[in-house]
Amino acid sequence: MRTMLLSLVLVVGLVGGAWSQCSDRLEIECLQVADYPGNVCVTLRVTTCDAPFNAFGVDVSFPSDYMMFSGIETAGLLTADWDEIDAAIVDGFPSVLRIGGYDQDGFGLETRAALVQICFELTDELPSGNEMTIDESSMVDDLEGYLTFDCRMPSIVPVETSTWGMIKALFE
Repeated sequence: MRTMLLSLVLVVGLVGGAWSQCSDRLEIECLQVADYPGNVCVTLRVTTCDAPFNAFGVDVSFPSDYMMFSGIETAGLLTADWDEIDAAIVDGFPSVLRIGGYDQDGFGLETRAALVQICFELTDELPSGNEMTIDESSMVDDLEGYLTFDCRMPSIVPVETSTWGMIKALFE
């Protein structure tokens, strides 16, 4: 009886430990920065564990000395068909972007999904080490209490000043 009880405790502990590996989180993914001519896009990604996800709001800071917000993309993402999703610069704070959206259906538990791609136009060469950060106090709706993970941007040269930009200019 004692061995069976110990085995039950071990199994419950292992299953509980494996179950708790999931953590609700919001992260900015800068590792796969899309470098389009003069544009940079980063991904805002969410992992849900405990509850369905169908509404969010968050402020993201970016290095406005080097880039200007140009829009968000949802094509091909789980939020592509959401009822509403939008982003805008916060009045009086040129380096803070407010992003939010909602959907009647949303998506379910234990999902890791890209919410939006945030796109910027480069205004100057972006030195490495500039951060994009999530303002935890701004997280509302289904994001409340989520862990956050910011990112450091890699060095990016605008296409106009890159070698490719100079070669391209010769043929225009």
